[in-house]
Amino acid sequence: MHVDRLYYFEQDREGRLANWSGCGNDLRARAAMSRRLIIDSLVHLIEVYGVDGFRFDLGELIGVEVLREIEVALKRVKPDVVLIAEPWSFRGRIVRELQTTGFASWNDAYRDFLKEYVRGGGTCAQYEHFVKGSPGAFAAWPAQTVNYTESHDDKTWIDTITENADGNGQQPTLNDCRRTHLMCAILMASIGVPMLAAGQDFMRSKKGVGNTFQRGDLNALDYRRMYRFPGTHAYFADWIAFRRSERGRFFRQFSRPGEGFFQFFSAADSTAVATIYNADQSQGSLRLLFAVNPTLQDVEIPLAGLARAGWQQLADHDRFFRTGDHEPARSVEETVFVPAVGCGLWMAK
Repeated sequence: MHVDRLYYFEQDREGRLANWSGCGNDLRARAAMSRRLIIDSLVHLIEVYGVDGFRFDLGELIGVEVLREIEVALKRVKPDVVLIAEPWSFRGRIVRELQTTGFASWNDAYRDFLKEYVRGGGTCAQYEHFVKGSPGAFAAWPAQTVNYTESHDDKTWIDTITENADGNGQQPTLNDCRRTHLMCAILMASIGVPMLAAGQDFMRSKKGVGNTFQRGDLNALDYRRMYRFPGTHAYFADWIAFRRSERGRFFRQFSRPGEGFFQFFSAADSTAVATIYNADQSQGSLRLLFAVNPTLQDVEIPLAGLARAGWQQLADHDRFFRTGDHEPARSVEETVFVPAVGCGLWMAK
């Protein structure tokens, strides 16, 4: 059997195969029979196997027009199909073009920001932008941004942010663990779709290696780390449960809330930020207060007279509080105190 090279593969004027994927032999997805093969295959997977949705790797190589055709065809079969694109290749990006489609996109800017922010980098303005769901140039609607900090590619989260000089997070430091908790809390408190890579809840490490192609010894998940870091595993689970709960509905926005929904407060000369969700009470009487401090100094963030709201603490950077816990939860006064590399979650009715 032979494959028509001119028809099915992208080439330059000299007939050399294009390689904007880094894997060679880029498919000429815009060819009529290529489009048919792609769409027929996807429809088959839905109709026969009940697949809920698809993620398109290096979506820029497939192309916006083909992706639009895919969306139309699949929504005829399954109107609520989930469509996610990795909106780039080595050739370029198609984030803006996808804003008018039903595709969500992996948000690499969110990924890069959060890696820096938990280590004291970034700005309060950037934090506000990403917590609000990357509105504007990236996401036209809240669930169009897929927020993440680690995927199957490159180094793991813990290997990227570790304080260890060799970039090996196999034995994370105390600050590595605290920063991982901050990442989880911010990710769950951000508008958009949170994505976790397998093993992030027990700080999976690939021992500092970036490209682990054909490295089964490093790619395999070591579930024993769950027993080494049970507190981190529980913290992730509790944040996921809270986000899915009735009280966590403010993190799950279907459409853009009004300008008064968020209220942000910051500490002087610091990247620490406190955020009130449903500040204008446009979505009921309940409000949430989430404060985070990625710096190495304790901070107090002024709340402009909102201390009288009667805030009840639900969680900090180590755990969610439960009835009967002996540790006193932090009260909110004229300022909210947030320890170094720490965070807190409160509610008020």
